[in-house]
Amino acid sequence: MTFSLISGADDMKKNFGLEETKKKQPLQLASEPVNIGSSFRKGSGQRWRRTVIRARARKLVAEYGIEGVRIRDLASICGIAQQTLYNNFGGRDQILLASIEELIDFQFEQANREAREEGINPILALCDLTVRLWINDERYVRAIFAVTVMGEGPIAELVRNKGRQFYLDTLHDMSRARQLESWVDIDIMASAISDAVGSAYTKCVTQNFGEQELWRNLAMPVGALLSAMTKGEAAGSIEASLSNLGRNPDS
Repeated sequence: MTFSLISGADDMKKNFGLEETKKKQPLQLASEPVNIGSSFRKGSGQRWRRTVIRARARKLVAEYGIEGVRIRDLASICGIAQQTLYNNFGGRDQILLASIEELIDFQFEQANREAREEGINPILALCDLTVRLWINDERYVRAIFAVTVMGEGPIAELVRNKGRQFYLDTLHDMSRARQLESWVDIDIMASAISDAVGSAYTKCVTQNFGEQELWRNLAMPVGALLSAMTKGEAAGSIEASLSNLGRNPDS
């Protein structure tokens, strides 16, 4: 299963400067099983069953929101007994946490892989993946954005903490590569990126965003922060990263 960065009309591609864009690797829909391990195959027993359950939980999140997911509905679409869900995960909240964490971890791995293969910044690659997932599963992403910016529960904490850790890890890698200005405090800059991402999520929830608006409000502020803290060739590579991702930063 493949899709372009912007699905649909040619005029959308022109607006984003996508006509010469490099073809992206496939990105799985949120409602489909995530397959990361090379030895992991359908029919491999309990591990596959748990993966399918997590995928079906994400499908229900897209349809009904976090609060609307019910154990009996999940058991029904999985074709199993409710007790089986409890035996595998322990309860509704644990299932939702596991399903969301699985997709986040998959996105992080994909972002790092694409960053290495295409020579782009991993944080901007993650922004791009978020937009691409939005194109495929807007209802799911909007539901996660909503609970992240409006909630204080374990799911909101999971999304925020994992995101901030990804920014910290990337910035530390940039520091070891001597790409950051000497004045940069990594903890403060990671928090600044988290705030910029949270602001984009909030706007996305409260406004009727399309993918162009999401990209502008998510990647542009993050790109500006990264550009301000980097030096030498690394500073120029941020704009190149945005260009390589197939969207014109001036559009």
